[in-house]
Amino acid sequence: MITELLNTVDPRWNEVLASIPHDFYHLPGYIELEAIRMGGVAGAIYIEEDGSRFLQPVVLRELPFNVPGLPADATDASSPYGYPGPLIDARNGFMETLKTALPRFMRERHILSLFVRLNPLLNDPALLTGLGNFVAHGEVIWIDLTLAPEELHRQTRSRYRSYLKKMKSEGVTVDFDENYDLYQTFIKLYYATMNDVGADEMYYFDTDYFERLREILGANMKLVVVKHEGIIAAMGLFMRTGSIVQYHLSGKNVDSGQPHATKAMMVFVRDWAKSVGAKILNLGGGIGSENDNLSQFKRGFSELTRPFYTWRLIGDSDYYDTCVKEWSRRACCDVGATTGFFPSYRKPMMGS
Repeated sequence: MITELLNTVDPRWNEVLASIPHDFYHLPGYIELEAIRMGGVAGAIYIEEDGSRFLQPVVLRELPFNVPGLPADATDASSPYGYPGPLIDARNGFMETLKTALPRFMRERHILSLFVRLNPLLNDPALLTGLGNFVAHGEVIWIDLTLAPEELHRQTRSRYRSYLKKMKSEGVTVDFDENYDLYQTFIKLYYATMNDVGADEMYYFDTDYFERLREILGANMKLVVVKHEGIIAAMGLFMRTGSIVQYHLSGKNVDSGQPHATKAMMVFVRDWAKSVGAKILNLGGGIGSENDNLSQFKRGFSELTRPFYTWRLIGDSDYYDTCVKEWSRRACCDVGATTGFFPSYRKPMMGS
C-alpha cells in the first residue's frame, strides 16, 4: 500500500485526473491558488493499493493557536472553496482498507482533522460510510444537458421565459469575451455585487486570484457578458471540465435597467454547454447552501437537485480533544458538544 501526501507537481496527481471523472476544483493549480488565499499549503492525500486509488485535494493549515503538548508540525486539512470531494477508483475491498488506512495516515502525519466539501455531482457519501461524519447542507440545482431543447425550455420557469422574450425584443445581447478585454470590468462588477448582497469576507477574492484563475483554466474558463445598448448588464465566469460546466462567479449591474440580465446569461451558457457536448451544468445552491432567494432563482432553470454534504473526519482524537480544551480555556467557555464549525477549535472566539 502507498499512503502519501502529494505535492502539486507529483505526476500521480494528473494521472488520477486523466483516469477518473473530476471537476476543476481538483486541479493542482486550483488547490495552489486556494492555499494562498487560505494561508496554507496545497497537497493531496493519496492512497493506492492493487490498482485502487484515493485522492483528496487539501489545504493544510497550521493550528489557529499554540497548543502545549502537540507536535510542532501538527496541522489540519480542509478542502478549498467549491466541491473538491475525493476521487476514488475502488475495487477488491479497497473501501474497507481505506477505513483503516486514511485515519492511520492522518495520525502519522499529525493531521488532526479533515474537512471536505463533497462534490454533489461525483460523490456519494454512502461510499464513505464508516469514515467520519457527514452533514447535509441543502441542495444544488443542476441542468441535465442531455435533455432535448424542448424539455430544457419547458423546465425554464414560465415567468423567466417572458423576461427572456422581452429582453430579446429590446436588443439585449449575450456573448463570450474571448480575449478577456472586459476582465477588469468583471472583477469590479463582482465586487460591487458582493457589496450589494452583504457577502461574507471569504467571497472577496483579490485581483491576483482572478488573474491566476485565468492562467489555470485557460480556454476552459469562459467570461460571459450581457449587454443592452452598449451597457454591461451582467457578467459571469463559467468553468468546463470534461462533461461538467460549473457556474462559478457573477456580477450584475443594478443600474443597467435590465434586472433579469443574469437569466439571459444562464440560458446562453446552458445552450452553449449543450452544443459542445457537456452533460451537466451545475448552478450550485443558495448562500451557504440555504434554500434562499438565490436558490429559488436557480430553481427557475431546472427541476433537478442533488444533496450537498460536507465530510468531517478526525485523524487523532486525543490531539483533537486537546485543541478543543485549549479553545475552551482561551475563550473561557465550552465550545459545546455540537457546533457549526469543524474542526470546532476553529470556531471564532467572542471579540476575535
